[in-house]
Amino acid sequence: MESEINLTANTITAVDKSTSILQSVSNMDARQQFVQMKLIQRTVKDAKKVFDESESQGTRVARFIENADLKTVIMTATDLGRLETMNKHQKLPTPKRYTLKSKKEIHVRMQNDVERCYISDTCQLHDGTIILTDHYNKKVKWLDVNYKVQCHCDLNSNPRDICCTTENEVAVKMNNNKVQFISVDSSLAILRDISIEGGGYWGMAYIAGDLWVSTGSGINVYNRSGTLLKSISNNVNGQRIFKSSPQHIAASGENVI
Repeated sequence: MESEINLTANTITAVDKSTSILQSVSNMDARQQFVQMKLIQRTVKDAKKVFDESESQGTRVARFIENADLKTVIMTATDLGRLETMNKHQKLPTPKRYTLKSKKEIHVRMQNDVERCYISDTCQLHDGTIILTDHYNKKVKWLDVNYKVQCHCDLNSNPRDICCTTENEVAVKMNNNKVQFISVDSSLAILRDISIEGGGYWGMAYIAGDLWVSTGSGINVYNRSGTLLKSISNNVNGQRIFKSSPQHIAASGENVI
């Protein structure tokens, strides 16, 4: 808002200045008149552009939505941080080593599961809950905060991998060379699917709006519509990049691991 106000104010100032010049342009010689008229025309054009853009957007309403988790996080925090001082020649402390505090086994078998459960992949949704693929039973299972199956959806093929694509959507790589998109809202709902190569191999990730899918010998990159954007198998010298089948894919900054 402040940026738009400043832009409008500057435009008004420029128009006022042009108005003053226009009133005295008759006292200038022909060369000065030509230059000033060109400058005034440019100012008018810029002002018209600002006006048209403002009109096209119409009246807009700004709405603030609070982060409901923030209150809990702040109230449970004991401090905002801490200050450490050290000699400039002193070595930085060794990074913290993380240790396992606890572990437990979760049973996700459902009454109508025909085969034994084979969890081929999991991912964490934006709300912190876990969603997983049961390969043998051809299901996607969504766990609640207590790791109990709260709902599921049946697939027409064995799922391999699962990853989040948007806040309310996941993608599932399946044996039948399809990637199935599933809506994750109050329940799970089957959406569209796209065709891929290498559905029977492990490995899929959603990176910068595209799906990176393992083909066994390399990786294919697809957009959300299923268009193949590029295939990655050889380096610039024509040598194979992967010595064996890539099975898990993750993004870290500008690198894909």
